[in-house]
Amino acid sequence: MSIGVDLEKDLLTNMRELSAAEQDEIRIFSAMYINQYEQIKADRIQALENSISEQIKFYGKKKENYETDMKQILENYAKNMDVIIGQYNQYFCAVLKDLQDIQNNQKIAFANEKICIRSKDEVRRVAVEQKIINYEIVIGECKRQLEACKLQLKVKMEEIFPAKDKQLSKGKTGFFHKFGNLFSGKSKVENFVIKTSYKEMENLLTTVVEEVKKIEDEMIKNLAIIKDAIAQTQTSFNEMIEG
Repeated sequence: MSIGVDLEKDLLTNMRELSAAEQDEIRIFSAMYINQYEQIKADRIQALENSISEQIKFYGKKKENYETDMKQILENYAKNMDVIIGQYNQYFCAVLKDLQDIQNNQKIAFANEKICIRSKDEVRRVAVEQKIINYEIVIGECKRQLEACKLQLKVKMEEIFPAKDKQLSKGKTGFFHKFGNLFSGKSKVENFVIKTSYKEMENLLTTVVEEVKKIEDEMIKNLAIIKDAIAQTQTSFNEMIEG
């Protein structure tokens, strides 16, 4: 099952309580988010496969002879990307859940406002109206963080997994270069392409582990902003009621 499918399952958990417009907004934005990272992932994998193929060809060998190694390298590359994507998905889903909860709570507040109007409870009515306004502010913060998450994932993917062109100089593909490949092409592919690529995947994993910690720390800090705003909204409401 793809990461996209897992994410889509998680982010729709509370949508039944939302309005049709709110559900559509979440579906559209979530689809844009998923499509973005799936496209980046596919492009990066294709670029790496093309790069390795070109290097093998440069040394006069056929990529079919190295399919097992290429498959393993590409799988390692994809797994590294999945780790970064998965961390952002956790953040995205957490913010989205807060957004859905707040939107649902705001609906309850709207219902309570009508009750206050009918019962002519002015103190509670004013408090509820302020709660509705505060919820709207928190909803805006959730949407801002969702948009920032989408952008940050794109930036981080491009930073950690740049689509660099690793093709070798084509100025060396003359007679002596081709003649030399008859005797040393195989060893050059194994040493300069395959082994180098495996080593790059090891180094990449180290980078990914370090980056995940940074992303997690930032995620905790950003989610705390939302949680604090929700708590302050309730505190403000209680203080207004208690006078």
